Amino acid sequence: VSVRDPFVCRLPDGTYRLTGTASPGAVAVWQSANLRDWKLVGKAWEYPDDPALWFNATANRTLWAPELHKVGADYLIPFSAGNVLSNGLLRSTTGKPDGPYELTKPDGPLAKGIDST
Repeated sequence: VSVRDPFVCRLPDGTYRLTGTASPGAVAVWQSANLRDWKLVGKAWEYPDDPALWFNATANRTLWAPELHKVGADYLIPFSAGNVLSNGLLRSTTGKPDGPYELTKPDGPLAKGIDST
């Protein structure tokens, strides 16, 4: 599996999800029951063709370090973005850890700085 910045989250049902940077601009999710055998669920989110549409003007330095977290009833994925200190936050549109996800603030960075967790 080609993935950067892997992050593992244990879900309330005892299964695991791994998130990571699957390509320069996509977050992928894998699932496992035992931390040994992983199955690709799919892409949770991918930026538009034009990175400037979602506040990132550098096509080759898109996003990294996505982390899956359950906060209340929501599944959220914070990530670092761009070639400047910026970040974003994705929220599951289905309320499920496998997504799909949408940007919570599509018009600009969530906050100044990286590694928003």
